[in-house]
Amino acid sequence: MTVSSDGELPYPVLCDVLAYWRRQRGARRMPRPYDIDPLGLGARLLPHIVLVDVEADGALRYRLVGTVAREAVGRDTRGELVSTYHPDAAYTAWLLSLYRRALEGRRPIYSESIFSMPGSRLTRVNHRLMCPLSEDDQSVSRLLCAQVFSADHWGLPGIIDAAGFQVGPVREL
Repeated sequence: MTVSSDGELPYPVLCDVLAYWRRQRGARRMPRPYDIDPLGLGARLLPHIVLVDVEADGALRYRLVGTVAREAVGRDTRGELVSTYHPDAAYTAWLLSLYRRALEGRRPIYSESIFSMPGSRLTRVNHRLMCPLSEDDQSVSRLLCAQVFSADHWGLPGIIDAAGFQVGPVREL
């Protein structure tokens, strides 16, 4: 695993998405949603990208889901609410808490967790970056996210079965 030169993130994909977010925001606290061009991220990054809309009532809805996330989940979650896509209530509550942290702090969040879908024996570590976007530089209207899945279970060898999920580090960037 590699770490960015400033020690912030593992994996070049996540480093590159964070660097793109920072370039696109310019002097603003957060880029505008239209400052982000998923296709402009290129073929190497696009499969890792997930865009999440913040609806007027505060609900979070998947707008764009790259192939990496679709393959991990086993289906295309575009259009689904974040609150309903995974059947594990504890995992969903934790995931929503990460999104809320990015919304309230208006800063990128990096997190790790062991991830699996019900019915799958495959578990992986989900390395997740959530970057807020804002029309007015105050309230978050969308999140640019990137995900990398690895088999590195914090020192455990190979792929393991896991009941539930395990939370790893969470950091504001």
